[in-house]
Formats: sequence, C-alpha cells, structure tokens
Amino acid sequence: MEIEEEIGKLTKNGGSVHNPLITMKFGEEEEKQRGFKEEEEIQKFVKEDDLTHKGLATAECGEKKETQKFVKKDRSLYEILAISRPAKEETQNLMKKSLNQIETEAKLELTVDQVVEEYVGSFGLSQLLHVFLVSLAWIFDSQNTLVTIFADAQPEAWRCIINTSCVNGGGDKGDAAAVCRLQPGTWEWTGGRASSTIAEWGLVCDRKFLAALPASLFFFGSLLGSAVFGRLADAFLGRKRTVFISCLLTSTTAFLTSLSPNIWIYALLRFANGFARSGIGICCLVLSTEAVGRKWRGQVGQYGFFFFTAGFLSLPLIAYPTRTHWRYIYRIISFLPLVYSLFILPFVSESPRWLVVRGRSKEALEVLKEYARLNGKKLPANLTLSEPSIFRVDTDGETALSKSEAKMDLWTTKWAAKRMIMLMISGFGAGL
Repeated sequence: MEIEEEIGKLTKNGGSVHNPLITMKFGEEEEKQRGFKEEEEIQKFVKEDDLTHKGLATAECGEKKETQKFVKKDRSLYEILAISRPAKEETQNLMKKSLNQIETEAKLELTVDQVVEEYVGSFGLSQLLHVFLVSLAWIFDSQNTLVTIFADAQPEAWRCIINTSCVNGGGDKGDAAAVCRLQPGTWEWTGGRASSTIAEWGLVCDRKFLAALPASLFFFGSLLGSAVFGRLADAFLGRKRTVFISCLLTSTTAFLTSLSPNIWIYALLRFANGFARSGIGICCLVLSTEAVGRKWRGQVGQYGFFFFTAGFLSLPLIAYPTRTHWRYIYRIISFLPLVYSLFILPFVSESPRWLVVRGRSKEALEVLKEYARLNGKKLPANLTLSEPSIFRVDTDGETALSKSEAKMDLWTTKWAAKRMIMLMISGFGAGL
C-alpha cells in the first residue's frame, strides 16, 4: 500500500515511475507475498499428506481387524470340526433317539378292525391257521350232540331163549313191540344187552317214554349253558379260556356218561354234557370271526359248520367197531376234546377285540403283531389300540351310538327281537 501511495504521488507530481528505489521496494514486496503463498500451499500439502497417512493407517487397522476376525472364525471352524469328528456316532444316536421319541409322541391310535384291515390283512396265513385250529372244536360239539343216534338206538331184532315161551307169545322177531307180549327172561336182543341204552335198561313197552328223556335234558342243558358260557366269555374268562373249560367239562361228562348205572343217572349226565358242550359252539364262532376282516366274517362263520358236519360223519366210523358196547363210544369221544384242549388249544390266541374291551391293550397288540408277522407284514412302532365304538348304519352313513343306545340288548332292539322269535318258532316247529 505504501508503494502504491508513493507511486501515486510521483505520478501526480509528474515524476517517473521508473525510479530505481521504487522499483526495488516493489520487487521485495512481491517476493514476500509469493513466499507467503508458497508457505500456505506447503501447509495445505502437509495437511493433505497427513490425512492420507491417517487414512492409510486406518485402512491398515481395519484390514488387521478383519484378518484377525477371519483367523478367529477359521480357528473356531477347525475346533468345531475337531470336536464333531469323534462325536459323530454319538450325534447320530442322539438324532435317532430324538426321531424315535417324536414318533412315540405322535401315536397312531386305531381300533382292532382298522389295524386288521390296514396293516395285518383281512385274511392271511395267520388267520387261516387260527380259524382252522379253532374250528376243530366243532367236531367234538357235533359228536357229543349226535352220539345218541347210536348210543340210544332202537335194537333191530330179538330172539327167543326158550322156544316154547316165544312161540306161545307170538309175534314177529323183527318187531320190537312184539316183545311186550312175551314173558321177561324168555327173549333177548340179537345185538346183546350192551348194544344200546334201550337194550340194556329195557326202555320198551311201558318204559318207552324214558328213552326220550336223555335227549330232552341234553338240549335243555345246552340252552342254559349257552346263556352261562356266553356271559363268562364276554365278562370274565374270554373266548379262549371258555373254550378250554368247555372242552374239559365236555370230556369229563362224556366219560362219566359211559359209567352210568341206570337211565336216571344217564339222563342227568346227558344234561351236564349238553351244558358243557354249549360253550364250544358260541365261543368258537366268535373267536374265529373276530380275527379276520369284515368282508371275511360271513365265510369264516360258515367254516365251523363244515367241521360240525365232519364230526357227524366221523360218528359212524367210531360207532361201527363199538356197536355191541354203547359205553365205548362215549369213552372214545371223551378222549378227543381232552387232547385238543391240552395240545392244540394253547396255540390259539385270544380275541384281540375282547382284550381291548377288557383294558388289556398290550396283549391285544402282541396278538396283532404275531398275526402281522405270519402274514409277512409289520405294525407301526407308534401304534396304539383304542376301544371299538358301536355304530348305527343309516342313510347318512355310520353314526356312533350313545351310551344308552349301546346298552340295548337283543330283546330291546325290535328287528333283532323279531328275527329271534321267528327262529325260535321255526326251531320249535322243526322239533315237533
């Protein structure tokens, strides 16, 4: 500023601006100003350089930190791998246990019928063997029911012991009624007194009505026995044990019948025999049908009657060799149910439906597993059995019945009562 003022004064005064002193002072001032500018630029450069170094230092720190983090992660990964390798089997076992626990917790609850239909099979090898072994008992039922055809048979003919007495009495020797006009002790049956109960106890003439007494009492005992054994099989003993007891009692009463001393004891023992054998038929039918699927129950229910027929057809084979001794036929047929109950019936399983109803689901499940095994199948591990419900089939499908409806029995259900009455009338008419 001073230089400019001086130049201005000199200019005003007409002086020259090329004065050496003035030129020198102006140059010094310019140099100073340039020096100040250079210092400012140097300071700026230094500041920028400092910032650059700081950024680089920060970046280097960041890279170090990232590197340290990566190393730490890498080390943890190696540590995890080192731990997991020796513990691989233990981990797999834990996973299996967890899966088993999950499966166990998610239980599959089905009824016996559903298990048979979906997993066991409606009618496989196991059910075929089961039905066959159970149905064998129908043979003994038939034999004890129809044995009186041969044991209580009417003798075919008689012959005279003292000719004169027989001739005086007259009559045809082939006519059993003709002996009523003969003196006792003057004649005998051609087959011998031991050929039948009628021949042995003289159930002819005025004692003829006693010949029908054993058969009548036998079927009366069967009527009572059906009610008793049916109740025992449902509420207490089960189907298998009821068949076992019935077979043992049938064997015992049949053998005791062969020791009867007179017609009255014989009739009483026939009543007991009828009572005992009634448990065979009703329990074998149920025991067979409850092991198969629904569509096979009708056919399986009929199989028992084939064995019943087989038992009837076997009677002539037993009766012919013993035709002169009626007691032997009772002893032979008493031996067969004893052998069956001791050596064959143990291989028969109890009804799984009855076991579930009685709260023995574990035993029922074991029976079903055995059925499935013989059929080449396997039950789910998480399977549990539920008690079967009672359904009513109507136009809308199956509807579960209430408890009061489920308690309805044969006589409180109209359609069932009508059918039963018709069957009873038909049976009574056939008996007449």
